[in-house]
Amino acid sequence: MTKKVLFSIIALVFFNFIHIKSQIIPISGKSVSSEIQGWPKDYLTDGIDGTVWSSNTHSTAANAENVTINFANTSQVNFVKLMPRYVNGTATGFPKSFKIQYRSTSVPIQFTTIRIESDFPLSKRNENIILSFPQTINTKSIRITADELGQDNVGNFVFQLGEISAGYDDKFEIFKYVNNNSQFKSSNTNEIRGTSASAFNPNHLAEWHFDVRKPLLDAPNIYAPSIVKDNGSNWKIFYGGWDYANSTHDNIYNVQSNDNFSTFTNKSLVVSNLPYKHANNASVIKDNNKWKMLYTVLKDTIPNNRNTTFYGTSDNGLIWNFNYEISMSNYNILVNNTIHTWQNADVNGSNVLFKDDAGLYHMYFINYDIPNFHVFHATSPDFINYNYVGIAQEKTMIPNDLKSFQFNNQKKYLLASHLNNDKIELTLSDNLNSFPVNPNKILSEDPDNPNDQYITSVGLISDNNILMGLMYGASSNSQLMDNKIYAAWLQKKVIFKNNFVQWGDRENAYGPDTTLLYLDSQVETGKFYIYDEGTGTIPIFESPEVTMKSGDIWNFINYGNTGTTIRASQSSDKKSTLIPDQQDSILFYPNPSKDKIYLNTDIDYVEIYDSKGALVDKKKVSDKEISISHLKPDIYFIILFKGKQKIQKTLQKL
Repeated sequence: MTKKVLFSIIALVFFNFIHIKSQIIPISGKSVSSEIQGWPKDYLTDGIDGTVWSSNTHSTAANAENVTINFANTSQVNFVKLMPRYVNGTATGFPKSFKIQYRSTSVPIQFTTIRIESDFPLSKRNENIILSFPQTINTKSIRITADELGQDNVGNFVFQLGEISAGYDDKFEIFKYVNNNSQFKSSNTNEIRGTSASAFNPNHLAEWHFDVRKPLLDAPNIYAPSIVKDNGSNWKIFYGGWDYANSTHDNIYNVQSNDNFSTFTNKSLVVSNLPYKHANNASVIKDNNKWKMLYTVLKDTIPNNRNTTFYGTSDNGLIWNFNYEISMSNYNILVNNTIHTWQNADVNGSNVLFKDDAGLYHMYFINYDIPNFHVFHATSPDFINYNYVGIAQEKTMIPNDLKSFQFNNQKKYLLASHLNNDKIELTLSDNLNSFPVNPNKILSEDPDNPNDQYITSVGLISDNNILMGLMYGASSNSQLMDNKIYAAWLQKKVIFKNNFVQWGDRENAYGPDTTLLYLDSQVETGKFYIYDEGTGTIPIFESPEVTMKSGDIWNFINYGNTGTTIRASQSSDKKSTLIPDQQDSILFYPNPSKDKIYLNTDIDYVEIYDSKGALVDKKKVSDKEISISHLKPDIYFIILFKGKQKIQKTLQKL
């Protein structure tokens, strides 16, 4: 079976989603704080939406009323379903503020709050309000306590409901409600977290989301970002420009993010232009425990304003030893009967540094001194002394970054370039010596941002084998004098829709992991649909029906752990047949993963099979964790054994 077919099967299984467990829990009893004659509590569970329970009426909203439903046995619950009373299509007598509570099994009298709602908008769809919980609870009772009553159709303040029920759906273990009142609530926006890119796929470069922070980094005329992961969620971002130098001379700065690009702190000057005119265009790598940088310097002493390449080194990425010029041999380019040498080259804007698996350093650069310049390539064994190799791309582009990835057990090299216009080109090659002229992806400037029309630089953001996104410097004018730094992220596509609305066709992001879904109304009940990060067309996940409001925050646990479960049934030829297992309660995370996966329950042992069906590991499991660091990046089937249960899941190893 090819990996392409395997991915397609996995995607279809995930999208159609075989439920482990999805049920409405039978109600054994109910109680209410009060009721009006003719509107009794029995109407809450008679299965008829039009019959309504009503609490006592009040003259103000600041009165509490509640309704409680009880189950015969302690049950898993992760959502409630409420049918409001609708009058002329608008929810009537529905509380403005309320909390959902459950009775703890250990403290029978006490109710614990699981979800709080304030300023709840009025539904206008004659539909259920379906509210999922941040976590699954075990309980025999659910209570809805109204703290701020709604108004009925004649002006009284009251709590009214047509129906109430509660249940459990395994998909809410995968697509979790987090809370409300996010920083985006005022803009009618939802946060969908967990949408970051998965393992690199060269066919998946289409679906990008621009960061809502426009700009991401703001200072007087800054650009040329080079982004390097330090450790964990810590990143160092190097960039050049004026910033706080109070002059029009470029220096190189560093700013740090310790939370995967949510915030930026500790800005510092790391490479000064002195004693020269400008220092900029840093290309930085972390080479084992050493930080290395190539950058350009403009010297006042050169009449033709030629930029040349310098290098610097650092033990921590913050304090640099710099102002050393590289050497270049064998660079003699004959163009129109003129020989262009390294001594006369102008490499402004481009000196991409890359180190291959064999330890050889590569530099990609341009020469503005040559009309219609191409992308040139040189190599060095020591990072300092380079030897010209040849033309790497026969195209007039300015390369700014190069990253490598694995796909189908083959190394892929991604070159990011621009030409001071409104586009970024991403070009793939299997060979460091040659890149095609036709890009795999052209990323145009942000259509919603008038200030990034002229893109002056680009830096790729990668983590292990994941292309997360990119940062780019851009200006609002052709003089390129007011550059800021912006970002775009390679994210999964999220759509929310019902029979009346569809949102998510074009959205922004907040960092690599959060998609911002913009709404045209404050409350809707429908389904979320999540598609792959690359094309935005391959289905990954379909949520249950759920009510979504402005300001809601949701967390999608990556698609390899959607809860879809398959049992391996061995036939005589030892090949696995995948069939649904309705009894599975074993979940694991994260997925994809590089080093370890963690389980929600103890198991006895695990078997791991590669994508060809070969057994690659079998071992006992302790502490609810499984080490996978020894596995090669690939798709694996893992079989989890717990007593008589035998559950197969799909794992993507980074």
